[in-house]
Amino acid sequence: MTPDRPSVDIPWWKIAPFTVPTLLMLGYATGWRSLFAGDSIWWRDLRTPPPALSEAGLTLAWLAVFVALGVAVARVLSATVDTGRSKAFVWFVLQFVFGIVWVMLFYFRAFDLASIALLVTIPAAVLALVLFWRVDRVAAALFVPFLAWLTLGGLVMVRTIAENPGADLVPIETLVR
Repeated sequence: MTPDRPSVDIPWWKIAPFTVPTLLMLGYATGWRSLFAGDSIWWRDLRTPPPALSEAGLTLAWLAVFVALGVAVARVLSATVDTGRSKAFVWFVLQFVFGIVWVMLFYFRAFDLASIALLVTIPAAVLALVLFWRVDRVAAALFVPFLAWLTLGGLVMVRTIAENPGADLVPIETLVR
């Protein structure tokens, strides 16, 4: 280790106890809004594609995706400095924030903006995957389920919007029971 290039030298399994719960909490907080959407007249009246999994199955899949993502981030953060970990982590954070914004825009019925956010989120996630690959190939492999989850969510959103023209124009008082 040279003075101008410090090394973290913390194994990923010591970082994961921080990254995994953090991402689980952020993911849960993002999905929390959807719990209230299900209680609204507006949401119940939407025609949505049937889920491929039961509610329990979706919960387990979501949990597995976010745990894998937390481990992937821990592996990237534990990489040596000269591998591009900073750039990979910055792009990961950017795409994660874009994803949160996308979900919030959808549930707040800003379909046009949600569509634009989706168009930014998916390519940013692909770039984050490429950068993860350059830093740690196992981390990149652990990131793939999250990218698939984003893509599936995007397809569901696009189909829901297509099957409900004008649903984003519903008066605000119908959003709550």
